[in-house]
Amino acid sequence: MLAAEAPPAGKVAAAIVQHFGEDTLGVLNNADGRFLELSRVKGVGPAMLKTLRGQWEAQRSSQELVSFLHKHGASPSL
Repeated sequence: MLAAEAPPAGKVAAAIVQHFGEDTLGVLNNADGRFLELSRVKGVGPAMLKTLRGQWEAQRSSQELVSFLHKHGASPSL
């Protein structure tokens, strides 16, 4: 898919939330192995699915690190 043909990220995100509603975070966090269900959303093909997985994992890792540091009294802005 050419970049000019790719749907804007905001539209894909909105379509994901519209499709899954309150279950969106569970799907993104792969609760019960549900991550691949994202491919049911228009605009989410194999390449987008791979990108979403990588970006979501990186974001989740960052959130876990910030939470760990906070629990131990350290600032993430060290």
